[in-house]
Amino acid sequence: MIAYVPLDVDLMKRLVKHVDDMPQETRSDLTSRTLALIRFLEGLDDHRELDRRASILVSFDARMRALAALRDAPEFGAWTTRAAKSGDPELLHEVMIETAATEPLIADQGGDWPSFDTASFLRHALQRVEAEGQAS
Repeated sequence: MIAYVPLDVDLMKRLVKHVDDMPQETRSDLTSRTLALIRFLEGLDDHRELDRRASILVSFDARMRALAALRDAPEFGAWTTRAAKSGDPELLHEVMIETAATEPLIADQGGDWPSFDTASFLRHALQRVEAEGQAS
């Protein structure tokens, strides 16, 4: 059984930004994207052991897949903005990335990839936004 570790919120944001900054051909190819992420983690100079870097990559991928699966939830639309150009991806509220970094993953009934509990995820995202509003 694979343990999907929670990720540091700042590291999750940096990984998402790194993927976003990749050329389309790298981003869309699993091998190229994975190699680019491995090089990115190696370049952080934080002396993570090889097995820790591997668990980060597996967890990041699972968390991004679980986040993408939430798009089917009716409430998800409130957390996105349409990009200006037709064909551009939707822009996702940063709190969704922050929540995806730490929200527990649950076994998917289909067995392939874990998922987030939709109600729990959205509740925690809302709590983050409310906490930010109180901190301002």
